[in-house]
Amino acid sequence: DEGEKKQVDGEKKEQEGEKADEGEKKQVDGEKKEQEGEKADEGEKKQAEGEKPADTAGDSEIKKGDDKKEEKKNEEAKAKPQVASQPAGDVSVWYDVGRSKTNSLTVSQYIIPMVVKSDKSESGIEQHLTKHDLQPGTAYKFRVAAVNAVGMGKFSDVTAFKTCLPGFPGAPSAIRISKASDGAHLSWDPPANAAGNVTEYSVYLAVKPQQQQNGAAAQTPAQLAFVRVYCGASPSCVVTTNSLGQAHVDMTSKPAIIFRIAARNDKGYGPATQVRWLQDAKDIQARQQMQSVKRQAAEPAQGDAAKKVKTEQ
Repeated sequence: DEGEKKQVDGEKKEQEGEKADEGEKKQVDGEKKEQEGEKADEGEKKQAEGEKPADTAGDSEIKKGDDKKEEKKNEEAKAKPQVASQPAGDVSVWYDVGRSKTNSLTVSQYIIPMVVKSDKSESGIEQHLTKHDLQPGTAYKFRVAAVNAVGMGKFSDVTAFKTCLPGFPGAPSAIRISKASDGAHLSWDPPANAAGNVTEYSVYLAVKPQQQQNGAAAQTPAQLAFVRVYCGASPSCVVTTNSLGQAHVDMTSKPAIIFRIAARNDKGYGPATQVRWLQDAKDIQARQQMQSVKRQAAEPAQGDAAKKVKTEQ
């Protein structure tokens, strides 16, 4: 019995030893699997890190190519002449026509700044000024500013002018106006470009509209009406006091009467020169009083005539 018991105990120990070996083996297998998993993770990580630089390099090549295209476009744009300060579709661009130390200037051209490519300058571009002639029969607008040691002042009001058509005379110049006993004496120089022989001149006077003569509000300069007060071959005339009494007095700055003078040749009339004749307040008041007296004298005469017609009827 003791022998059998010892044999059983030995078998139990062997079984326990086998179980222990199996547990150890399983533990070793688990550790191996964990190591293999860690290695797989490291491999995937390395693979991902290896793929990332490749993508970055590709992006850099694409970006570099785009930069080269942009540089090429910029170089092509610089190589083409461009007009400075002229926005597309903008019709209110102003150009220089010149500077004068006197209060007069003959304008036949205007200046446009051009930006062109150049290898001589550090910036790679240069600015050139090109002159363009005024076109015949074309309307232009002008404005003037004064310049002193401090700088340039404000621009004047805009003045519109239309150039002559070929064959028509230019506008008279150097207009002179002085007082005369019977009105105003006007004289002028013939057009610089008469395009033939000047056959006659016409002088126009801006007059008050009918409603203003009756005491209504004054019209704006844009609504002024002009009447011809002289037509002849002589470059001078006298506008009578009676005509001056009907004149519109422009009050935009200093009180002034407005005249226009135009020349005619075999083809027709050219553009007119407009001039403002400055007025004294006393002269304006005297003419207004004279016109008032004439109106008052005319009203009774008209009333007597109306009564006479009624009596006869």
